Amino acid sequence: MKYNKISFYLYHFIILAFYLAGFVYLSRQAFMPYHGEAIGLTWEQVNPAMQILILAGIHGIGGLLVAIATVLATLLYFPFKQQQFWAKITIALIAFMTIATLIGIVLSVKFHTPAHPPLIPLLILMGLLFLAITFSFIGHKK
Repeated sequence: MKYNKISFYLYHFIILAFYLAGFVYLSRQAFMPYHGEAIGLTWEQVNPAMQILILAGIHGIGGLLVAIATVLATLLYFPFKQQQFWAKITIALIAFMTIATLIGIVLSVKFHTPAHPPLIPLLILMGLLFLAITFSFIGHKK
């Protein structure tokens, strides 16, 4: 039971990070500094039609992160707390797929542009996720 609590709090932190990143992206009125580094332009230099398209993508990612965080929180606070095995697998898979996708995107930007996207926070989240997964399955009662 102790390990399940540790896992719960680790997942809770990951969910909060998803919410934070999601709301940051949803509230943007211009691209992030590393986006400008990637394309070699300031926000003001970008064509207004392209600005709309870029913001749509940024806001879309933000909305998806908020949606994923909400699904994970619902699973965490109900079936996970009740020690349902399927919830442990589902939470682990959704969180892993989300973080792994974001790491893939960031690595692509990092290796193909001069930008410096935020890789370290994602690697930390992945490490916390592996700890959460490990602790959630230690001593699980079937």
